[in-house]
Amino acid sequence: MVTKEFKLTAKSQVTLPNEVKAALGLNAGDAIYFAIDKG
Repeated sequence: MVTKEFKLTAKSQVTLPNEVKAALGLNAGDAIYFAIDKG
């Protein structure tokens, strides 16, 4: 498992590094969904 820390901008945006985009197979225009488990 690889962990990364991202900073949230004032506009609530996050920039994904190329290595993360490649690992997830993401391209421009792809949707990303977050599932939050408050467990």
